[in-house]
Amino acid sequence: MTLSHKQFARTVHLCPNGEAKESTELVDQWAPTEEYTRQAFEYVKQIVNDIDIAVNHNEDGKIYGVTCLLNGEKVSEVKDFVISGK
Repeated sequence: MTLSHKQFARTVHLCPNGEAKESTELVDQWAPTEEYTRQAFEYVKQIVNDIDIAVNHNEDGKIYGVTCLLNGEKVSEVKDFVISGK
């Protein structure tokens, strides 16, 4: 939800009803991405990777350590990030 809202905020100047938030043809007019959003997408990528390794590859492969499935060392880091919302 937060990422969707952040994307809406980046595009609201183009269309106040939110239609522009997925209009990639307007990407050059979107406001810059905040660091929070960049980090959130990075964590999402890492979480999906770790789940893929745990579920589809019998825990064999490179992990980021951000999920409880693999007793990740960075789980608390991700939780703190989500809770802080910054």
